[in-house]
Amino acid sequence: PLPTSLHPLQVRYPEWISLYQLLFPSLYTLDAGLNAMPELVDSVEMSDELHYSFIISHGFTWQDGNPVTAQDVAATLAWLLPDDKGTYPMDSPWSLSAGLIEGYSVPEEDPYRLDITLSRAAGYLPWLLTFPVLPAHIYGGTVPDMATITQAAPFLVGCGTYRVSPDESTDAVMVCRRVGGGEPSIARIEMTVIPGYDEGLRMVYDNEIDFVNVPPNTYVGDMEAGIATYPYYTGEYQYLVKSTSVRSPKQAAILQAVVYVLDRKQIMNAVYFGNAALVDSPLRPDTWVYDPEYQWYDYDPDRAEEILTNAGWVDLDGDGIREDVDEVVELTPTPTPPPDGAENPEEETADPRTHCTLRMLVDEENDLGRQAVRMIRDQLKKIGIETDIIVLPWQSRDDTHMGYLDAVQMDQFDMAFAGAYIQSLPIPDELYVYWPQISDIPEDGLWEDWEHSLPPVGRFPYTIESVQQRFSSLAQESDPDAMGEAYRRMDTEGVWQSLSYSLFYRLGHIGASHKLKGIGMLRQTDLFHGIGEWYMIR
Repeated sequence: PLPTSLHPLQVRYPEWISLYQLLFPSLYTLDAGLNAMPELVDSVEMSDELHYSFIISHGFTWQDGNPVTAQDVAATLAWLLPDDKGTYPMDSPWSLSAGLIEGYSVPEEDPYRLDITLSRAAGYLPWLLTFPVLPAHIYGGTVPDMATITQAAPFLVGCGTYRVSPDESTDAVMVCRRVGGGEPSIARIEMTVIPGYDEGLRMVYDNEIDFVNVPPNTYVGDMEAGIATYPYYTGEYQYLVKSTSVRSPKQAAILQAVVYVLDRKQIMNAVYFGNAALVDSPLRPDTWVYDPEYQWYDYDPDRAEEILTNAGWVDLDGDGIREDVDEVVELTPTPTPPPDGAENPEEETADPRTHCTLRMLVDEENDLGRQAVRMIRDQLKKIGIETDIIVLPWQSRDDTHMGYLDAVQMDQFDMAFAGAYIQSLPIPDELYVYWPQISDIPEDGLWEDWEHSLPPVGRFPYTIESVQQRFSSLAQESDPDAMGEAYRRMDTEGVWQSLSYSLFYRLGHIGASHKLKGIGMLRQTDLFHGIGEWYMIR
C-alpha cells in the first residue's frame, strides 16, 4: 500500500526511501560497509572542529535544468532541524537531533558553499548528512500535496540515475526511467501499488512483478523454490537493559547468571521466525567497524547455575526456585501425617526465604517482545530463577496507573526488554538518546518536569564513567580509521556490555524473481543498492 505521503522527506516505507536514493542526491552516501562517502560534496574546509564549510560540486543539475547548489541543501536542512522551541517543521525519518547544528548559511558571494557551525565536536557529522537533498525552487517554502502517485510525480524532480516519468505514471504505478546508457542495466522501474506483502509475494511467484520487500515478521523459509530471497539488516536492535540501581552481590549474581542461560537462538527462531541475527553489541555485522573477533556472550547454563550457587541461591524446598540460603528465618515445621481416615493436613508452606526473583519489564504493545519475555521466563526457570513479568502500556493512561516509561524512570524493574532503531552506525546522537549521559540525570533519578515531559523513547541512564568517556572520545573522532578504533575499544573494554545485553538485529528480506540477477548486499534504506549491476534474463 501507499504511504500517507510520497514527500521525499516524509516517506517511511523502505521501498520508497530506497527509490528516492536513486532520484535525489545527498551530501554523503553510505557504501556497502556504511562508510560515509562524498556525493555532492567536492571538498570540506574546517577552521576548527566546530566550523565546517562544504563546497558543493558544480557537476550536478536538476532534471529541469536548474543547477544543484548549496541553497538546495540549506532549504532541505530547514525542514529537518527544529526551531528555537524544539518544534520540527515536519515529521521526517531524516530529522536531525536538536542541539548539534548551531547554525548554517550560504554566503551570497558563493552559492556553492554551505557553512555549518556545531555546538560540540562531531567527527561523525558526514553520517548525519546522508538525507536526500531536494530542489529549493520546488520544496523551499511549502509542502506540496503528494498523497497519490499522480500528485507526487510532477514534484519528484531529481538529478540521479533514474527520473520519474509523470506522463507514464498512474495512481497504481510510478514509472521511473534510467538516465543515460550502460549495459546490462535495468532501464525502467515500475513501483506498483499492491494491497499487501502476501499478495506481492504471490505476484512475484506468478511473474506479475519482479521484486517485493518482505518485512521482518514474515516467514520466508519455504519461499526459495519459486522466489529468490535476499536478507538485509534492518535498524531494529533488540536488547535487554539492566537497572542502574545499586545491587547487593546476590542481586548482581542474578543479573550475571541471566547472561549465560539465555538461549538467544531459540528466541530468535521461535518468536522472530529466524528473521534476526545475533549480535553482542549495537554494531551491525554489515558495518565497517564490526569485528567478529569480540564475542561476549556464551550459552552456558552450567556456569549460570554455578554463579547462583556460589552467591548463596539454592533450591531449599524442592519447588524449582532458588532461595537465599544465608537468610535467617523461622521455618514452619512439617506437620505429622494423620492416621488413616483423618482429614488431610494443611499443605506444607514453601520456604519463606527470599526467592531468587527477576523483575522483567516489557511494553504491552510489543507483541513479539512479550512472546520473547515469556520464553526468557521459561529459560530462567530451568536454573531456578523466578521471573515476574511486568507488562505495562508505553505511557501511563492516567494518574493512578504506571506506564513502561514511568517504570523506567522510577527504576521499578531489574531488566527491561527494549528496542532501538539504529539506521547505520550507532553514532553518539543515537547513543545519547538510548543511553543518556549520567550528567543528564538528576540525583533523584527523575527528569525535571516529569508530569509534563516524558523522556525520549527508550532512554536508560548509565552510571559508569568510562562509558561517558568513550562516548565523548567517539564523538570527537573524524578520521575513519580513528573512529573505527574508537568503536573497537568500546568492544574490547566491554563498554557496550555495561550498557545492555544485546540480543539481535532483525532481518528483512527481498523476494525477487529468479529472472532478476546481480543482486548483492542490500540495506533497509537502500534496497536498490548496486542496481547498476543488476540485469534480467529471459
